[in-house]
Amino acid sequence: MGFAPFKLSGKGSKTYSTLHLVWSSFLIFVFGIYAAFAVNAAPSDDTLVLKITDSMNIHLCIFSMCGGIFFACIFRNNMSSIARDLHSVDREFHADSFDVKESYRKTKMYLIICSSVIVIYTTAMLTNNFVNHLSSLNYLTIGVALAYSAPLFPVLALAQFCTFAVILRVRFTWINERMESVGLQQKIKKTSDSFDKDHLLTVIQELGDKHHKLCTISKKLNKVYAAQILLFMMQAFLMLVTVSFFLIKMYYLRSFNQITINDKIYYANMLFFHIVLLLSITLICASTAKEARRAGTILHNVVPMYAFSTINHLDLGAACFSLQLLHHNVKFTACRLFPIDETLLYTIVGAATTYLVIVLQFEFGVSGANTQNCNDTTTATTIKTQ
Repeated sequence: MGFAPFKLSGKGSKTYSTLHLVWSSFLIFVFGIYAAFAVNAAPSDDTLVLKITDSMNIHLCIFSMCGGIFFACIFRNNMSSIARDLHSVDREFHADSFDVKESYRKTKMYLIICSSVIVIYTTAMLTNNFVNHLSSLNYLTIGVALAYSAPLFPVLALAQFCTFAVILRVRFTWINERMESVGLQQKIKKTSDSFDKDHLLTVIQELGDKHHKLCTISKKLNKVYAAQILLFMMQAFLMLVTVSFFLIKMYYLRSFNQITINDKIYYANMLFFHIVLLLSITLICASTAKEARRAGTILHNVVPMYAFSTINHLDLGAACFSLQLLHHNVKFTACRLFPIDETLLYTIVGAATTYLVIVLQFEFGVSGANTQNCNDTTTATTIKTQ
């Protein structure tokens, strides 16, 4: 579709041709220029606060979608490289008797289910949006319909990011489970002969090497999608404020003169859509980073079972793995501006609530001033008539 200019095949991955990059550039042109122009040129009867908030919201969504396509084109080689690196690590897991095929089967099933839900939901929202804005078919209404569809399209890139993050989390879980199982086996034996120490050292070194590769892939994944995540976070924050403002005016204040059922469906679903996507990204990133860090706790629970009075190779191997976990671990950020974890949800909710109160105060002030001006005009006209 032009939103992710690379594809995966059975044996690897490859970037798209120049023609596909031209198509991606065309999408940027359509949404960045035509849709933005149509939104600015379309007539509106809303109040000043509504015009400003709606214009900021739509233009930021258009900018976010165009930026997402642009950065996808720039990092297309890195995207395909991540898939190749994961395939290489999975071959090592398969050689160490991990059930990679079963994981592939479950991942494929989950991807089919999630992709079907995304496609059905997005199609329904696009249909509702175009029905709402294409009452009269002309170049302005088509552009406005495209502009109000822009908030939906970042889900394509973010779904890719979440899929890769979940796959990495599963691999980190495999490493932790293997360390726990090996430690339990050694604890049951209650022995300290050289064979058991050498075996445990070998396992720790192999798992440490895999953990290092997965952390490297995670950093590369964060680098590739950092700009798109940042743009979506900006979009989601503004969407929470503006759509909440529209819904309060719509359902509690009842101050909209003309509102259609399609508008109600659109705004309610936009709020639901961004909340679900924001929660998914944040919780997936947080759980993946937590699973990667858990290896340190397991390591220090396993190795002290065989602590000896003299320094040996097992102690040195565990110390190296521990230092690796300290200096080379997983942390997802939005262009290094803020970490993506549970604290981000608290920050966004608090800031959105504050700005929502400010916007409502402005709206009440503007509406009150307009009402007072109308009353003064009516009074002046009555006095003049008398």
